[in-house]
Amino acid sequence: MTELSTAQRRLFHRWRHDPADGTRNVSLVLCLRGLLDRDRLRSAVLALLDRHEVLRSRFPVTGGHPGVEVRPTTEFKVESSEAHGNAVTVAEAYVRAGFDLTVAAVRAALIEAGPAEHLLVLAAHPIIADHASMDILCAELTEAFGRGGAATTRPATVDVVSSPVERQAFWRSVFDGVDPSLDLPTDRPRPAFSSQRRANMDHWLPGESARRVAEVSEVDTATVLLAAFGILLRRYTGKSDLVVGVLVDTLEEGHRVGTSTGAVPARLLVDGGQRANELLKHTHAARAVAHRHAPAEAVGAVPHQVGLAFRQPARAPQLPGLDVERLELGPATGLATAGLDLALSVVELPEGLRIDCDYDAEVFGAERISRLFGHLERVLDGMAAAPGSVVAALPMLTEAEEQRAARTWNATEVDYPAGATLPRLVAEQIAAAPDAVALRAEEDEVTYAALDRWADRLAARLLTAGVSRGDVVGVVTERTPELVAALLAVLRAGAAYLPLDPAYPDERLRLMLADARARVVLTTAGAADRISADGLVLVPVGSDGGSGPVGVDLPVTDPADLCYVIYTSGSTGRPKGVLLDQRGRVNNFTTFNQRFRVGAGDSVLSVAALGFDMTVYDVFGPLIAGATLVLSDPDRDRDPVHWLDLMTTHRVTVWHSVPALLDMLLFAAAELGVTALPDLRLVLLGGDWIPVDLADRVRALSPDAEVISLGGATEVSVDSMFYPIGEVDPRWPSIPYGRPGANQRAYVLDVDGHLAPVGVPGELYLGGLGLAWGYAGAGAQTAARFSPDPYAVPPGGRRYATGDLARYQSDGTLELLGRADLQVKIGGARIELGEVEAVLRELPEVSSAVAAPHRVNGIVVLVGYVVPEPGADLDAAGVRRRLARRLPAFMVPAVIVLLDRLPLTPNGKVDRKHLPPPHRTDS
Repeated sequence: MTELSTAQRRLFHRWRHDPADGTRNVSLVLCLRGLLDRDRLRSAVLALLDRHEVLRSRFPVTGGHPGVEVRPTTEFKVESSEAHGNAVTVAEAYVRAGFDLTVAAVRAALIEAGPAEHLLVLAAHPIIADHASMDILCAELTEAFGRGGAATTRPATVDVVSSPVERQAFWRSVFDGVDPSLDLPTDRPRPAFSSQRRANMDHWLPGESARRVAEVSEVDTATVLLAAFGILLRRYTGKSDLVVGVLVDTLEEGHRVGTSTGAVPARLLVDGGQRANELLKHTHAARAVAHRHAPAEAVGAVPHQVGLAFRQPARAPQLPGLDVERLELGPATGLATAGLDLALSVVELPEGLRIDCDYDAEVFGAERISRLFGHLERVLDGMAAAPGSVVAALPMLTEAEEQRAARTWNATEVDYPAGATLPRLVAEQIAAAPDAVALRAEEDEVTYAALDRWADRLAARLLTAGVSRGDVVGVVTERTPELVAALLAVLRAGAAYLPLDPAYPDERLRLMLADARARVVLTTAGAADRISADGLVLVPVGSDGGSGPVGVDLPVTDPADLCYVIYTSGSTGRPKGVLLDQRGRVNNFTTFNQRFRVGAGDSVLSVAALGFDMTVYDVFGPLIAGATLVLSDPDRDRDPVHWLDLMTTHRVTVWHSVPALLDMLLFAAAELGVTALPDLRLVLLGGDWIPVDLADRVRALSPDAEVISLGGATEVSVDSMFYPIGEVDPRWPSIPYGRPGANQRAYVLDVDGHLAPVGVPGELYLGGLGLAWGYAGAGAQTAARFSPDPYAVPPGGRRYATGDLARYQSDGTLELLGRADLQVKIGGARIELGEVEAVLRELPEVSSAVAAPHRVNGIVVLVGYVVPEPGADLDAAGVRRRLARRLPAFMVPAVIVLLDRLPLTPNGKVDRKHLPPPHRTDS
């Protein structure tokens, strides 16, 4: 008695766990039509068993350990049965029945299906044979039957494989430093404990494209399928370095009947810049060398999440006097799928490619697998049409999918006042209701008529101070009526405003003014000391605008005029000034007000910071609708109790903020015992992740309130994405991002710049009427982020790369997943980690530094990780104090962690996943 091979030992233990399981049995099933010599056929089958000892193996257990014994051929026979009308069903049940491996691992039967029709069924457990073995036996049956039932005398071929030492050296060299994880997109979160629930789906693909590519590229069809699968995985995951399990069939290594050595991981390098024919050559080599160095046990700790097996079955034997058809029963291939996310088994038949996908049904839905088949066919067709094209240029989406994502889900064209500007729309409201209240702040009220006179006088003073149409004027005020008058005055003067938050550090304010080339600054007495007067003209706003000059004609504003320049965090270490025109704001605000019925009688509470673009709507949205803007006391700007007082006193109907501020309001209401906010009818939330339960908490106080999730980017429109939050499933990972608003466009693009399929993450691109001109004085950054939109209506538009990761849901609703770059949002503020890190590294005592968001006591905070220079004496509080002189408060890390060294990946990059958790004692 001999020992089992490694592969046989694994299969034996699996059999012991479930002896009745025959789902992985392999078979040779022939339909024989004509006058059959049964004795001759039985002799031919037994001759095959006699020729291949492995088929006669049994696996007795001695002393608790299995061994291998070879039984004599005389102990085997070909069974006989009848099954008129349902012979195929009987044959399939015969194939799938379990074995007692201690007795035998093969069986054969001849089933009579009719007077001149029989099914020959040879079934074997995978412990002794694989699919390729059945192909060999199919071919040899012709010779055995032709010799009258005697097997060929030609000796069976013995495998030629590499030595164990060679295999170990190979796997170490090929997989050194590889990250085998794919992070495939799923339809459901992965459970903590898998139930191993699996599902299966079959599909037929035309074989012409794959065969044409194989012929032109001088590779086999299996290589073409593996390369196409690699392209799919690249598009699905964004990874170029892939590990795929590839089944090794014995037929590829010689005419040996026996156990498959199983799937081995092949490393595929699928770069978007390489040509398809180059990828095919690389894939062919990777597959061949992986086969040579099987079995998989030599790989060690290199797992794989997906697999692909390929078969090209031998043709049916030519038996004299019989019409022979080979039937494919049982599994398509012998690929072991346990533990894999998904596995494709491909059988190449004359009529096409039979593809079987076995997948983890706990995380994948059937629709996703169905789409995968369509994508595979599209890639194969693209490779056949242009074998010399680069991988990144190959199509993957079906035409219907592309049409839906590019056109149908972006069919947002509506009419809007295209010839209007914000000052003109405000003037219309002033003319319609001059005595209506435009602003409320504490006990003060400003009517539309008073605001009109105030803004006119300020605009005239700006022109007298030398402001020309198209100039940029700085505005630095607290949140008071002066702020509203100043912004409206700048626009009436034909200029664009630059919001300057008085809370910003001196250096940042100076940088913004210089970068935007602002020469004039509107300021209140309380904020004037925040601006250096060197080279600048300071124009006081005044509580009533003062006595403006007489006889100054204000310019006629145009929709193409620059509206404002707003600065965001920059990855280069400098903030970026975003240039936005009037046209986009008019479209955004008018359609916004129409959609949510904002108008006379509404009161909007403004709580957003001056430097945050939410303030743009807070100021101009209500004014162009004839509504009232309610301003909080600057000294109580972040006091939710004060907000509650204002909402009750002024009967606020519209709330517009980041989720964190609404959470503060609701918490304060609960603490004070406030049980209702009956006037609140519209809650607009944007700028950050929305907790799944937040909408229900709002409706507990205001049952009729409409809660809307808003999305967008400073570079596009204040809010260009909308999602009405209705009934919420508490299992949702987040609130959906929504669909594009009026005259807005949204796309999710994969790693190669193609539209991504439903459910596959990609980078979010936004376009449409709200798009910014670009960044002030930063042509390279503008070119990197803004690009032509090939789907724009009308043609010639551009789109903006947000850096956000998103994916389509099946109805086109977008789901936001996080960031593709080193940008984060904390408390609604956009922070480029690169800018924070650049300022940290400029400290002379700092050797290296990174910044990262972390959750501390349930709150996401920014953490700075610092490695001091040798011998430097650094303290966390001192680092934060120095950062506060250069960065806004929201960009100063809440916690500073001192490290001896930064954790690195095998490739030498900072391993952000292994940064240690912070402790608040460091702050």
